[in-house]
Amino acid sequence: MNLSAGYQPADSLISELSLARSLLEAQNLSGILPVGVGYLGWLLDKMPFQEAESLLIAALTANVQAFWFSFGSDLGKWIRYVRENSSGKSPLIFVQVNSLEEAVYAVENLEADIIVAQGIESGGHGGSYAPPLFDLLQSILEHPFGSSPRPVVLAAGGLANGADIALQLTLGAAGVVMGTRFLLSPESKYTDAQREALIAANTEDTVRTVAFDQARGTIDWPEGIDGRGLRNGEFLTRDPYFTFLLEGADPCSLSFTAQSGSNSEKLNSLMALDTVSDFEQGVSLELIQSKFKEGTRTQDRRRFLVWAGTGVGLMNRIMPAKDVVQELHQECQQHLAKLS
Repeated sequence: MNLSAGYQPADSLISELSLARSLLEAQNLSGILPVGVGYLGWLLDKMPFQEAESLLIAALTANVQAFWFSFGSDLGKWIRYVRENSSGKSPLIFVQVNSLEEAVYAVENLEADIIVAQGIESGGHGGSYAPPLFDLLQSILEHPFGSSPRPVVLAAGGLANGADIALQLTLGAAGVVMGTRFLLSPESKYTDAQREALIAANTEDTVRTVAFDQARGTIDWPEGIDGRGLRNGEFLTRDPYFTFLLEGADPCSLSFTAQSGSNSEKLNSLMALDTVSDFEQGVSLELIQSKFKEGTRTQDRRRFLVWAGTGVGLMNRIMPAKDVVQELHQECQQHLAKLS
């Protein structure tokens, strides 16, 4: 289980950690809270030191089992703080990487306990320069790492089911990290409309873009970092009524002539485009942000944000997180048994 410090204040993180402890207390005999907390390095760097420190102290005080760091130019500063200020055994340090170079630095300079190899298929934020997961994982596993202890390596990116997990394990990963699959669980903070969008999506509906960060105003991500999410308007091109209104043009370009009457009115509505298309076509940032804010409020599929990896097309059910874990475990075991 992993919580995200994200953009929330320390008080909110403390509240979530307290809730986690109350839910897990029956299984917690050592005093260690068996959860991790994820931190964005660039966001910690941007905050006043005391504010960043309070977020780290919140997790240290809760005695969490792990800290996860990603996307920062000086992650070592925050990792040192955690190690120097932890009482008793130092928590595990996860570092997310998008390249072999980043992995080598994380092992040899940051002394990370666990490397999360995030391929280009991953939903949410990641390096636009990341190779496919297969290539990234193999390059890290085959690297000698000199005198440094070999890291535990987890695979992330585009994974949807137990078969995917089994494949990564056979390739040498110690485990996997999955995100999109759990966004479909009722426990996630996604709305019903966002989950419905995930279920309706095909694999080809995802796109890597900075459009959503521009729309949200979260524009301080390091150079080369973008995000993979659903191209909001893509579902419209599969609407039979929408197709009927086209006159031979490429529906993806939305460059066509509207028919007359009521059809024209509906088509004009559909031609309002979507967040990604607006961004790609140079619509003013002010207008994009205004439409995004309103679309988020009204849960307009053409406007709101739905992070998703390339495996989304294989996901078609809303299930409690516990059931998801059990199903993934069973599927993984079945596929591993076939390979043995």
